Amino acid sequence: DLDDDMIVQNNFTSTSTNSGNNISAVGAETHTISVTGNVIHSGTNNIYGAVTLVMNGTTAQTVTTSSTGKLGSLRISNTSATVELGSDLKMNGRLTIDPSATLDVTNNNYDITLNTGVTSPSDTGWVRNGVFTQRQGTVTFNSDLQPGWNAAITGATTFYDLAFTGTGYGWDLDDDMIVQNNFTSTSTNGGNNISAVGAETHTISVTGNVIHSGTNN
Repeated sequence: DLDDDMIVQNNFTSTSTNSGNNISAVGAETHTISVTGNVIHSGTNNIYGAVTLVMNGTTAQTVTTSSTGKLGSLRISNTSATVELGSDLKMNGRLTIDPSATLDVTNNNYDITLNTGVTSPSDTGWVRNGVFTQRQGTVTFNSDLQPGWNAAITGATTFYDLAFTGTGYGWDLDDDMIVQNNFTSTSTNGGNNISAVGAETHTISVTGNVIHSGTNN
């Protein structure tokens, strides 16, 4: 359990093979791990959403995650060079791209999956203030939130493939979105999986197909 923030001057590596949360915050606290080098997460453990890895180096950085374990929250703050994915990215928290920062899924077209889990939506969501280079990757928003809890998607974003999945309540749009290929929704919750914040109205412009096979609205 982290009781304070941490700074890593080079690489952050997690190879733990436990099946639970290997790194979490004390109680209801939130903490950051600022990383100047790369993030290598090759274990099966998870990092709690209240723990944010902050990519704030001054040269190119890479984020690599395992096929089973998940990061917590991730903040792209490097304004000097691009942060690239070195694998598909699986998360249990919020993805934030700060102004003048860039996250690139690379020519490998790595996918991003944001899982809300069942905890408070304050630790989850998508915030794009910088550049998201989507190429031909898929971004999946997967929700298991309790009724009445929605996570926010903030910042007008262009995706290639966009998918909404899960069995929980869903996602509040705070901006318009563009989908360059297919939009898919397979969520099976009984409420509104995708809605607009407050009294706002928003659009999702789709160039490809719309596949709505779930029971959500």
